[in-house]
Amino acid sequence: MASGGVPHSWVGHTIAVALLEPAPASLRFGGMDTDIRLPSTAVKSGTLDAVTDHGIVGAFSAPDADEEPVGFYPWSAVLAIMPEQNGGVAEVRPIG
Repeated sequence: MASGGVPHSWVGHTIAVALLEPAPASLRFGGMDTDIRLPSTAVKSGTLDAVTDHGIVGAFSAPDADEEPVGFYPWSAVLAIMPEQNGGVAEVRPIG
């Protein structure tokens, strides 16, 4: 990614981000129960701290949830990023 463009210009601003996250699931195969983690979609908001060629860094939390610590999110887990608009974060709702 070229430095200075979108989303680099959003560093330090509040954003909404749609992420792929592992979700617990159980699988029954051949009479055996196995716990696995399947991807699910989470929409979170928070301050974007950094953008690199490998992903984004920030403390993002879901609505009505405690703020999570700063974390790294690789581009493979980032579905979308939306900047703050009109004094608030754009509302993003997963389909389904």
